[in-house]
Amino acid sequence: MILQEKLQHLASIDGLTGVLNRTFFMQKAKAQFLKFQQHGGQACIIMFDVDRFKSVNDTFGHEAGDAVLTSISKIAKDTLINRGFIGRYGGEEFIIYIPDVSLVEAYEWGEQVRQKIEQKTVIVQGAKINVTSSFGISCFDDTYHSSSSTLKDVIREADEALFKAKRNGRNRDHFVMHSSLYEKLT
Repeated sequence: MILQEKLQHLASIDGLTGVLNRTFFMQKAKAQFLKFQQHGGQACIIMFDVDRFKSVNDTFGHEAGDAVLTSISKIAKDTLINRGFIGRYGGEEFIIYIPDVSLVEAYEWGEQVRQKIEQKTVIVQGAKINVTSSFGISCFDDTYHSSSSTLKDVIREADEALFKAKRNGRNRDHFVMHSSLYEKLT
């Protein structure tokens, strides 16, 4: 039984970054989303990636790119502190599910991680590498999202917010604001 548990754990983790791989992140997020649909509440999806990551690989090599991804995932995971869970969505893009959190809290968390990433210097073979990141945040609650809303809808909203953050200059957070969430903030 212990061997089976170890194998399942290894199959669920991204080998480079130590966070959930996309498949297991989606399985876990779908289970949480189902609970949300049944019992109500509020949660957030945060997507973030490394700005201009290709230039890191092109300038310093893939070993440096791997070191940057490992460093960034550790920052995010350490800052999350068991409030939710994080996965590698693909390449240099990460996704986070945080239950029972407001839009303001999710934004503050994203901003904290963004600043830590910006301040972190990764050293690979004597080269000092600094990167920035962009964040897209979408929160859902039982007021805004109907029972027909899907996790994919919320992820798509976070991805669109990430795209807007990049389009508006990178190294920033952007969030989706729904009227019902806005009313809760004011």
